[in-house]
Amino acid sequence: MEVNLFFSLAEAAEKYLVHGVMLTCITRMELTLHKTHPIQVLNHSGKHGYEYLANLAAPMTIPSPIREVVDGLKFPGLLSKWV
Repeated sequence: MEVNLFFSLAEAAEKYLVHGVMLTCITRMELTLHKTHPIQVLNHSGKHGYEYLANLAAPMTIPSPIREVVDGLKFPGLLSKWV
């Protein structure tokens, strides 16, 4: 599944509380996506309170250019937590 579509699905699952899909999406983020798409995982986990998932993704953003991180972290207050 294309990554933007995946994160749209994860967002819809959270909005409508589709617990089976929520669990599946979180599991995929834990297993692989926190390594390949850490900024998107940080946004999702910050918005929905998955602190342990944010802690997995945050170190993966260190090699990213600062501009990419600043532009990518869209959830309010998330950038200050990242710094």
